[in-house]
Amino acid sequence: MFPHLAMLQSAFDHLRASPPLPAPASVTMPPARQTRSQAASIIERTTRNGTKSCLVKWRIGGGRNTKEDFETCCDRQVADDFAALVTLSGENRPHGYPKGCHGIEDPNYDPTRP
Repeated sequence: MFPHLAMLQSAFDHLRASPPLPAPASVTMPPARQTRSQAASIIERTTRNGTKSCLVKWRIGGGRNTKEDFETCCDRQVADDFAALVTLSGENRPHGYPKGCHGIEDPNYDPTRP
């Protein structure tokens, strides 16, 4: 075999056996990668006349190949709240929020009534 390969192998074995060095105090480590806590995405939109709205989009049931659903909300706070409700209901439209509700609960909503 090649003698220089054996020498490199012994150097790597030495590095593997030594404990890792601590990071210097001047180096800041990046934060741990955060998992996505909310699968519903919010897209801010502006119409031609300057009116702002937010579109909340998600995939029904959270599956990659499932149909997309969406709701337009009047402001960012309503959109954030509605997106959290979608996430809590398993990536489905929350009960009491029919299509076209603009992210605001409809107290008279009855899913059995057409």
